[in-house]
Amino acid sequence: MAETNDFPVLSPMAVQRQQAMLPSLLGAVRQRRQRRRAVRTAALLSAVVLVALLVRPWLQAPQRADERPREAAQPAFPSWSTLHDDPTVLARCEVRPAVRAEWFVDDARLHDLLAAADREAGLVRAGGRVRVSAAAIDRWGSEMQ
Repeated sequence: MAETNDFPVLSPMAVQRQQAMLPSLLGAVRQRRQRRRAVRTAALLSAVVLVALLVRPWLQAPQRADERPREAAQPAFPSWSTLHDDPTVLARCEVRPAVRAEWFVDDARLHDLLAAADREAGLVRAGGRVRVSAAAIDRWGSEMQ
């Protein structure tokens, strides 16, 4: 094969095949270019929309001077109230402690309750203090000394 300008000389059959393939190859190249443009455009548009959504709160129009500011919503029950000369205010605000009869027992009843609960008769809680008898702690008396 003789070469001119560093290109091989094609046979007539190869030239026919090249001419037959050329339109479909050019169409494939055009489609690929259009797809790339569409993908780039979609990426650019999504970036612009994202930036617009992020910047939007700072771009809102300031409140006009002639508009009154909105009042805050009032809770259903106010956390405070103003009291005037109301004679029933003390009765409404008074908190009475709950008192049960079983909370108050004498020594004999306490021993009976501890025996019924199968507890040692030496540990007593009264008025926020715990009182323990020595017999409840030291079962063997003073033998350990």
